[in-house]
Amino acid sequence: MYLFRAPNCTYYTRICLPKHLRDRGFPFDFKVSLLTKTRSVAVTRNFSIAQSIKSLLDSVTINTDIEDFKSVVDQTIDKLRNEFSRVDVVLLPVRALYTDDKTPRDVSNEARDERGIRLSVALECFIISKQKDKIRPLTVDQLRQRINHFIY
Repeated sequence: MYLFRAPNCTYYTRICLPKHLRDRGFPFDFKVSLLTKTRSVAVTRNFSIAQSIKSLLDSVTINTDIEDFKSVVDQTIDKLRNEFSRVDVVLLPVRALYTDDKTPRDVSNEARDERGIRLSVALECFIISKQKDKIRPLTVDQLRQRINHFIY
């Protein structure tokens, strides 16, 4: 079992199966995307994925069907992935957002939390403000792209 980073910078868990299982037709390894490009997040996710797959490997018997085993592994991985928290749900402290007439702009309840607003919503508010400042469209697009890379 080990953690590795693919050329696209996404982290994966790779678990090689024992030889006696490979001889029975099981795959050589399982590679599972951890759905993150952040090492600290990947390390934590790696522990949960590796522990689950290891326990499934320990439960394999002589009568275990390969396709059934693969489907159980896929279901387990999907369940664990659904429990992963998403990076774009990081919340910023709430500040009053103002429109042109200096009145606070209301942020939708789905984007707002008691702790703040989502980064994606804050980015859109920022882009709107830059468009109102008469900044060239190309510059606005570059800002959006670069900040998106930072957020995600």
